[in-house]
Parts: sequence; C-alpha cells; structure tokens
Amino acid sequence: MPPRRRPRRRAAAVAVLVLAGVAGSTLLAHPASAPSPAPAAAARPAPTGESLLGLDVSAYQHGVDWHRVKALGARFAYVKATEGTTYTSARFRSQYSQAARVGVPRGAFHFAKPNESGGEKQAAYFVKALEGLGGGRVDGTATLPPLLDLEYDPYVRTDGTDSCWGLTPEEMTAWVSRFSDTVVALTGRVPLLYTTADWWKRCTGDSDDFPQNPLFLARYVDDPTEGPGGLPASWSRYTIWQYTNAGRRFESVTDGSPGDTVAADQDLFAGSPADLRALARSRFEPLPRLAPLTG
Repeated sequence: MPPRRRPRRRAAAVAVLVLAGVAGSTLLAHPASAPSPAPAAAARPAPTGESLLGLDVSAYQHGVDWHRVKALGARFAYVKATEGTTYTSARFRSQYSQAARVGVPRGAFHFAKPNESGGEKQAAYFVKALEGLGGGRVDGTATLPPLLDLEYDPYVRTDGTDSCWGLTPEEMTAWVSRFSDTVVALTGRVPLLYTTADWWKRCTGDSDDFPQNPLFLARYVDDPTEGPGGLPASWSRYTIWQYTNAGRRFESVTDGSPGDTVAADQDLFAGSPADLRALARSRFEPLPRLAPLTG
C-alpha cells in the first residue's frame, strides 16, 4: 500500500518567488547522454521555448578552466559545496569564485544525507561554507539560489539504512521542509530542489508541498527535444533540467590531473537570459499579513 500523504505542512513563513514564466529546451550540440531511466509518470510533450546551457561541477573536476567553460556555451553553473555536516569540497571556493570572475552566474549545492542529522543542521553547515563568498544571497545577477541535492543513498551498504536514507516519506518531507526553511532564514532565498521524479515519488510519497521551491529535475535522455517526461507532484514545470550525465560539450575544461573526472553533467535552464537574471535576483518575500476581520 502506498504511504498515506500527510496533511500539507505549514511553513514557518510563506514565500512568494516571482519569476518570469519559462519552459523549454532546445537541441544542443553534443547531446551524448546515458540511457534514460523510465519516467515516474506519464510522459508529457516536449517543452518549447528558449533554453540556456549550463553544467554542474564538484571536487571530481580538477582545474576547471572557466574561460573555456564560457566559450563553449555555458551560461550558468552549479558547484558542489558540502555534503552532510562533515564534508566541504576542497575545490568549492576556487570553482565558485572563478566562475563568477569570468561572468558565469553560479550557485552552490549541498548533497543531502538525511540519515545523519536534521535538515536545519545541514542547512546551517551548508550556508556556513558560503561565508566570505556572499553567503548565497542576492548579488546582482552573479549568484543563483542555493540548491539542495536529493538522491538515493549511495552509501547504503555501509550506513545500514536504505535507498531513502532510512526515512519514511513523511519524515523525508519534513526534513526537506526544515532544510528549505533554514536556508530561507539564513540567506533570504528559496532553494531549488534537485531530484528525479522516481526519487521524489518513492522517498517523499510524491509530496505536493513544495511548489514554491524551483525544480532542478534530473532525467537523462538521448535527445533533449524529447522533453523531461513526467514531473514530481509539487511542480507543473521545471526550472533547470539535468538532461545528461555523459555529455561531451565540456569534456576539455578540466586539467586531466590524476583523479580528475571530466565535466559530464549538462543542464538546461528553461528560459531566456532575462529569465536567468530574474532567477539570480529572486529572493524570499513573505506574504503580507491579512488584517483581522472586524464587525
């Protein structure tokens, strides 16, 4: 029996994130990708409209040449900062700073380990890693909102849990909520959520509690004009789509030193350059309190 959906959460504050309406993808050169997992819901028609190419990097990518990244067409990037509460990427500060220096808008992301500690604690650890780098706050159009990376537990053989980190859907939904609310409180920004439709369905019970958090969808396809397939229940459209983890566009941007892995994750932002600037300027706006009824 599927898990019973818990009552809709009441967030500590209600966010309004105003962005221009965006949807879409366009065919890009070198769309090589890994085989696609089956969508979790019925496929939707391929979206239409303008889109912008980006990538994400981590400590596995050594000596990223951000000038070359930009020359090859990247218009944004996400950089791994932290994982759990004990790991900060040794390359985060340089990657994050150098991307901005050459004019590539970038954001930072945190890899969630929900079995280890609460969402509040991991959010605080994540934001602390941004100290001296603008704190993830709005900085003109250089800084994209923070991102929470939600994936199946890759450590299941050693941590004694399961693919959903040992949490029930209700517990996972509450964990994500606490992480998001803490990031809002510390940065003034609503974090994006990175997930697959399948992870979201299995690990949150397909929660529809998060429409205010922009969706960074992962689903790999051979041809991005196919579209991303079905979306998780919280969203009617994606903001960013990671459409391959085996892309070749940016394979020459790292230095090839021992342990280096080519930058193979390629992403599409669903919108125009103006829409991307709007995302970079987006911030949490609490709704005004309603005056009590009288008489």
